[in-house]
Amino acid sequence: MARINLSHGSLKDNLKLINRFKQAKRLRPHKTCALYVELRGREVRLSNIAEKDGTVRVRSGSVVEMIGGEYHIASDSTKFRINCDSMQRYLKPNDVIYFDDGKVVGIVIEITDAGCKMEIKIGGTIKSACSVRFTGSKHNHL
Repeated sequence: MARINLSHGSLKDNLKLINRFKQAKRLRPHKTCALYVELRGREVRLSNIAEKDGTVRVRSGSVVEMIGGEYHIASDSTKFRINCDSMQRYLKPNDVIYFDDGKVVGIVIEITDAGCKMEIKIGGTIKSACSVRFTGSKHNHL
């Protein structure tokens, strides 16, 4: 079995890998081999950061507003903007949100019309377009 993860590499790179697999199969017609292709799931991302270096430091205990649907506006240490405008329908107080693979962790304290307010439990530095992950199966609904 050959496995290709489409989450990595560009479209052009992934097509080259698939064509190499097809060529290898043509050269070995007596061999059996399947191609397993993994597709990328839904990705929720933070917008670009307003700071010059593209990072922002958030401190533990601070309250940050997370706003959906304003991805075109830069985020800062008080407002995180993400590319998902329906999160408030699925979130509830005490849900955990992970930023940049868990480098920063927030807990939802209030649901608003545009998103939510959260308290940062684990502070740190996050970068532009970092991943945003919600607890449980909520991420699959977004």
